[in-house]
Amino acid sequence: MRYTSFLLVALIFTFGACATDTPRRNTLLGRWRSDTEPTGYWIVDRFSDGRFAKKRYLRYDLRSPAEFAVEWGRWKLVGKNYSEITDGSTSVFIQKFAGKWYTLRVVRVTSEHFSVKTHDGAERDEHPEHDQNLLLNVEVKQPTEDASTQVIDTITPALGAIPAWVKEGIASNHAP
Repeated sequence: MRYTSFLLVALIFTFGACATDTPRRNTLLGRWRSDTEPTGYWIVDRFSDGRFAKKRYLRYDLRSPAEFAVEWGRWKLVGKNYSEITDGSTSVFIQKFAGKWYTLRVVRVTSEHFSVKTHDGAERDEHPEHDQNLLLNVEVKQPTEDASTQVIDTITPALGAIPAWVKEGIASNHAP
C-alpha cells in the first residue's frame, strides 16, 4: 500500500511538471531574434514538433572571418533547461557539434522575452521577430562593432543541401 501511494504521488508530480512546461514551451514557438553582443546574432524558427531552423551571424574566433550560416535541428524545454541538438549546418564550425545535445539554464520565458544563461555565465536574450519572410530572406545584420570584419557566406554555396522546411521556416506550410 505504501509503495502504491508513493508511485501515485510520484506520477502526479511528474505529470504536473510536464504540464507546466507545455505553456512555456508553446510560448517559444514561432520566430525569435537575438541581438546579444558579442556573439548572439540569429533568427530562430521553432516548430511545435520540436524542430528548429536558425540563420545566424557567427563569430567564434577573432583571428578568423565571421560567417553567415544556417543551422537546423531539434529543441526541447524541460523544467529550467533549454536544449538543442544540431542535425545540420552550412557552417563547418557548427557541424563539429552535430549530434550532441547542448543544454542551457533558462532565466526567463515570457511571450516577449526568452533568456538563457550560457556555460560562461553570460545571458543570451531572444525577443519575438515579426518579419514573416522566408527564413533565408530575413536579414541578420553584421554587428556594428564587427563592421570591418570579413564575413563568409556559407549559405549560398550550400543551398542544395539545406532542407526545404529550413529554407522556408515558419513562412511555409510547415508552420508551428
